[in-house]
Amino acid sequence: MLRSFFNGISGLKVHQIRIDVISNNIANVNTTAYKAARATFSDVVALTLKGARAPYGGRGGTNPSQVGLGVGLATIDNIMTQGPTNNTNRASDLAIQGDGFFVVSDGQRNWFTRDGAFDIDLTGRLIQLSTGLKVQGWSMIPTQKIRFGGTVGTASTSFGFRVYDNEGNEHVFTALVQPTPSGSTAAIHIYEGTDTASPNLVLTQTLGFANGVVQAGQTGVLNWNNMSINLDFTSLGMSNATVSALVADPVVEPDTNKVGDIVIPRSLTIPPTPTTNVQFQGNLNANAPEGANVTFTVSNVIDSLGVTHSMLINAVKSASPNTWDVTVSMESASPVQYVVTFDSDGRISDVKKDGQSYGTTPTIDFDPGNGAQTRQITLNFSAITQYAADSRVVGLVDGNVNGKLLSWFVTDEGKVMGEFDNGQIRELAQIALANFQNPAGLSREGNNLWQNTANSGFRGYVEAGDLGSLIIRGALESSNVDLAEEFTNLIITQRGFQASTRVITTSDEVTQDIIGLKR
Repeated sequence: MLRSFFNGISGLKVHQIRIDVISNNIANVNTTAYKAARATFSDVVALTLKGARAPYGGRGGTNPSQVGLGVGLATIDNIMTQGPTNNTNRASDLAIQGDGFFVVSDGQRNWFTRDGAFDIDLTGRLIQLSTGLKVQGWSMIPTQKIRFGGTVGTASTSFGFRVYDNEGNEHVFTALVQPTPSGSTAAIHIYEGTDTASPNLVLTQTLGFANGVVQAGQTGVLNWNNMSINLDFTSLGMSNATVSALVADPVVEPDTNKVGDIVIPRSLTIPPTPTTNVQFQGNLNANAPEGANVTFTVSNVIDSLGVTHSMLINAVKSASPNTWDVTVSMESASPVQYVVTFDSDGRISDVKKDGQSYGTTPTIDFDPGNGAQTRQITLNFSAITQYAADSRVVGLVDGNVNGKLLSWFVTDEGKVMGEFDNGQIRELAQIALANFQNPAGLSREGNNLWQNTANSGFRGYVEAGDLGSLIIRGALESSNVDLAEEFTNLIITQRGFQASTRVITTSDEVTQDIIGLKR
């Protein structure tokens, strides 16, 4: 008889736990990215009154007779389905559409969350607003990798690049490239600062070239200020004829094994990019008489110091059919003359200088005369035509002046992009997502945070695209709690609780009747 009391009590206990779970779901119906939970039960069998018996002697078999000892709590499961996306129109709010978790850290320990209410703090770090924990990913700051590019010529060349330390502070370095006369190797010396004096030397590496491509010394490591910065020289070339500007840019390099703070300094600037190409577009009138003059100006030619210059182009119709004499002047530099020839269909066929053919892309040496580097600029005439229409030509230039960070945004792939006041957009960081084999195995830590467990199956840090997920900016993920389902479960659970109380009261009445037999 006493077993029925304990059965009823076990029913009360587990139904109370289920009510606790349901009430917590309902309480968190408006909690950002909250994941609902459910409680499941299992029966408890402890006493076998009679075992099963096989058929024998013409008689059938009998089944076992067992008495259960009530109900127990089987599991409390996390329901990890996608919650609805709620637009906030706040650019720093991010929602994950698909699998994965944001990673946040206090510098000692990482947590995981779907709550993407983020912003930039005083130090330029991307943080979770509710906890102050720093969002993790792969950032240009501090500098982890520098990629070198361009074509080395026959003369020594120096150029500057920037390195950002762990606090987001900017440091200027100078690279001096010294090719050997054989044209097969070049030594690259890296100095801290702008002075290429011996005490400032921090790295020397020899690069070997074959057919103009780096074959030896393609990578290196710059150990500086308690940092190890990877150097990538694989994009460098060597040529005795065509020489392009040498550059070195910090790049974002994802690593699935480790992540770090995402830093976006409000005072971040990018250096100028000198002009290397001028693309001419337009038409020179085929009906123009001999000696007809067409003059146009190309502005915004940028030198290595970020100073803007102008280029003056003067085209004169030649006595030879389909031929124009073009003079290009760069401020105080001596004018350079070209002979531009068109075919019978009005398309450009050749550009010559001093009798030598350059196809449609001759080059011009430009010395700004202000301390900036002397460099070659490619003049691309391929888009000019000669039809019976008005003469009108424009020149489109590449390059940009130095720029200061205006704003930032996050792409669908989780890339943090910076918009600068010179019109440039650069990648500043990549937000990392944590990948789990079994997300339901994570442990709740409060404050919308989760922690890894032995059964969650952590699979590393990845980009959103690797999971087939999207990062939606200006939105937050809402709770996945279904109120209709929760209230229905609450009613069912209440009935189960009431029934268990009736078992106890009925057992009590039966016990009273047994005691009354003595009377």
